[in-house]
Amino acid sequence: VYLLDRESSQILFFPSITVAAATLVLIAFRNDDRWSLDQTLSARKAAS
Repeated sequence: VYLLDRESSQILFFPSITVAAATLVLIAFRNDDRWSLDQTLSARKAAS
């Protein structure tokens, strides 16, 4: 499905594939994420 003509549709496709790839990377390395807010809050809760 193209929202614009065939030439300008690539502008809309690139950001969505980038976001999808970044999401897969974040899911793959979820256990290595030490700077996320939920990881920080759970560490503080466990310490107290």
